Amino acid sequence: MNERRKFHRIRSQHEPCIVVVDDVKFDGVLADESISGFKISDLALLMLPFNKPLSLNHRGETVPVRARNVDRDSDNTFVLGVVRSEILTPEQSCESQAMLINCYVQHGDATVICVPIRIESETQVLIQLWDGVQFRVHRSQLKPMTRIQRFEMLSSDQRCLAYTAAMYGFEEISAANSSRQVFEHEFGTYENCPVARALVAAR
Repeated sequence: MNERRKFHRIRSQHEPCIVVVDDVKFDGVLADESISGFKISDLALLMLPFNKPLSLNHRGETVPVRARNVDRDSDNTFVLGVVRSEILTPEQSCESQAMLINCYVQHGDATVICVPIRIESETQVLIQLWDGVQFRVHRSQLKPMTRIQRFEMLSSDQRCLAYTAAMYGFEEISAANSSRQVFEHEFGTYENCPVARALVAAR
């Protein structure tokens, strides 16, 4: 009975909540919850690694949680699944290099990964590319993508894949392998990480 209740989700009345990531607050909406965790929608995230420690503030409480999965909602906003930190074992609490969301910007013929370094105004963001080059862009130029979204892009746009693979130094690899190499280069290794299913699902 307890095991069944653990995974039974209670649909929320779309209550407002706040997700705190590295002391930065993001407004969200509590979509549903279970004994083990929550699902939060309407988040304007740019980057987020798997198992990242977060805080969920709602109903006057602060709940320590870990990021576990990210999907896109029907209105193209992120839906973040989190698990309560208190139910995880020490092994399950280890942070991961596998990314759930990465940030991208258009660069020539390719959509390439970047890291937002600093928000300099309401519209301007300082970013850094994979090669260390930094420059300012309008926030609207930044495009966050989930693992599935990026894998689908690499699989369907051969020109983008070839251009991106060449920039990363993977141009000598076959097209079939370069898609995987670029994907793993950008999103990190995902061994023993549930989001590895994104690769299978995208295929």
